[in-house]
Amino acid sequence: MAGNLTRVRNRIGPAKRILAVVKADAYGHGAVPVSLCLEQAGADCLAVALPEEGIELREAGVRCAILLLGPLGPDQFGAIFDYRLIPTLTEWPILDELEKAAARRGARLPFHLKVDTGMGRLGVLPESLPSGLERLRELKMCRLAGVFSHLACAEETSNPHTGWQRRRFEETLQVLKTGGVRVPMAHLANSAAILDHPDCLLQAVRPGIPLYGCHPSETSSRMEIEPVLQFRTRVLGIKEVPPNTPIGYGSAYRTRRPSRIAILPAGYHDGVPRTMPPRGSVLLHGKRAPLAGLVSMDLAAADVTEIPEVQRGDVATLVGRDGPEEIRIEEVAAVARSIPYEILCRIGNRVPRIYHRTGIPVSIQGRLQMPAPGRPAAGLEREQIITQDQGGIGSWAPS
Repeated sequence: MAGNLTRVRNRIGPAKRILAVVKADAYGHGAVPVSLCLEQAGADCLAVALPEEGIELREAGVRCAILLLGPLGPDQFGAIFDYRLIPTLTEWPILDELEKAAARRGARLPFHLKVDTGMGRLGVLPESLPSGLERLRELKMCRLAGVFSHLACAEETSNPHTGWQRRRFEETLQVLKTGGVRVPMAHLANSAAILDHPDCLLQAVRPGIPLYGCHPSETSSRMEIEPVLQFRTRVLGIKEVPPNTPIGYGSAYRTRRPSRIAILPAGYHDGVPRTMPPRGSVLLHGKRAPLAGLVSMDLAAADVTEIPEVQRGDVATLVGRDGPEEIRIEEVAAVARSIPYEILCRIGNRVPRIYHRTGIPVSIQGRLQMPAPGRPAAGLEREQIITQDQGGIGSWAPS
């Protein structure tokens, strides 16, 4: 993962800052170990969606700046001050409440302003800026640390909406400047813009999925990134069945010949899409075995008739490499008619995450620490490379 962060930095240049996105449990990879890795590898800031996600990182020892990308309510103000989180302002009334809360605490609070330039979700509208300028200028305890917007169509490289959003954002920055409001940092580029819209890079970028070894879309430009995740389980048992045997819910799948069916202890709660069969497969002994029947909540089945050496306890790779064969997240997403983001985030919390450094397991995260002898469980192996810390961005400090 640290290598992918370095590749992103090499692509954007050393002067721009990286706000690494680790929301949604670091896209299913485990927020704490991923964030500690990225912090030590030189990420300037970490970005999460909710205060609870930021609290988890602080309690785990993360020290760099943490930006909250999501909306904020007054009942969450305490967490911001107690855990040194940087909030995002998405509507003007919250600014007045933040200023009062900071005054009561006697704390200088940095915040980012989000502008809705065409996503249609969170953020103040550019048309409201003139009325908000006075509020921004009169702040005493809150401090504008950054302004940003989110691109809606950056994955579609030829969509003109991205250029339109960029121009609206530039106009927003000009309105702030003309109105006497200093913008220390502006950021617009998400992962797709980092790859295909260099005019959106500005002072900082917000990479997400490339850090985890995936490209934002099939049409995005390619860059040299390494898959971080390998998703593996073990064969729970083998069934020898005759032709026309139904497998799974609905009995929609039936064997066409005498078959060997491997039962895998990994289902859609664990992140294996229910609709992967009949096009999906799993790797066993370096060969592909087609999934058989609908994936259920806790189990999946694979036809291993053509791989007679498969036995109970053998490693089955759902995502990753096994000998000459490889299944990537992009393939799983395509087969399930989804996107890599969703597939990654669906990996359930009962799947243990096993983290590696230079090929050596260094930690395990999850309720199923290690499978008991004779009771294999789904496993997740990841590469976690720690490099020297290269510093952080911004500051949150009491006055």
